[in-house]
Amino acid sequence: MITNTKIPVFSLEGSGKDFFEIHHVNDDLDYSRMRLPHRDTNFILAFLKTGSCEMVVDFEKLRIQGPSIFCILPGQIHQGLSLSGIQAWILGVDGALIDPLMRQVLIEESIRSRLVILQEREADLLERSFRLLQEIDIDLRSQFSVLVQRKMLDTCTSLFTSIYHGISAIAGGLELRPSVIHRAFWALLLRNFRTMKRPKDYASALNISLTYLNEVIKDLTGFPVSYWIIQEITIEAKRLLYYTDITVKEIGLSLGYADIAYFIRLFRKIVGQTPLKFRQLSRQQHTPLK
Repeated sequence: MITNTKIPVFSLEGSGKDFFEIHHVNDDLDYSRMRLPHRDTNFILAFLKTGSCEMVVDFEKLRIQGPSIFCILPGQIHQGLSLSGIQAWILGVDGALIDPLMRQVLIEESIRSRLVILQEREADLLERSFRLLQEIDIDLRSQFSVLVQRKMLDTCTSLFTSIYHGISAIAGGLELRPSVIHRAFWALLLRNFRTMKRPKDYASALNISLTYLNEVIKDLTGFPVSYWIIQEITIEAKRLLYYTDITVKEIGLSLGYADIAYFIRLFRKIVGQTPLKFRQLSRQQHTPLK
């Protein structure tokens, strides 16, 4: 579905929830909203218990079979294609309510659109945890309900993230300095890629040398800071080209490029096509659903 102006953005605001919402879904769900290409301002933690579904997340088509989990980041464009025999839990949660280390794990793994197939015990733990969170959310009679609700939300997000990444990888709570820097860089990048284009600006904001920042990021990801800046800009440009009809000039300006000719050259260098050619060919190859 192409929109002439902008990509729909859904948030928890107006849903009756301040910081999270949890739903148990099945084939009977009216998922017309899910079929619409859109972004969410919050994290989506999805647990497919049984059945299968197909969806697209930032141009990658995912075929998901239960039991499995996956995460959709704030800002990622996603679209449901089909559901078959599903029983699933969908937890939408404000990123500010997720432990910073856990949040960083979700970001790193979701960039690769990672799916994790669950063992029976893991699926059972998530099922019981999500169901209890929903029950606590519904029952607001206790004076302690908000506090208990928050604690249970922490349990669910931590359990989900631990399984998503591997429990041993984040156990113990001890963070080495490179991990702290890596997490801070990603948080800074996702907030500021439209305005901060130079690697040295990120190093300065983090109060470290560019040499050390590049060393940390390359050691942990295989690529330097400049690569990730350009990747974030490029994927956002692709989203706007594919899902909207706004002009290349408007897209370039929205991404911080007053020199549109330079923006076009940069896009072509990275993608191998001009922005307009990408729009044309990507829509021919992946016809948006109506």
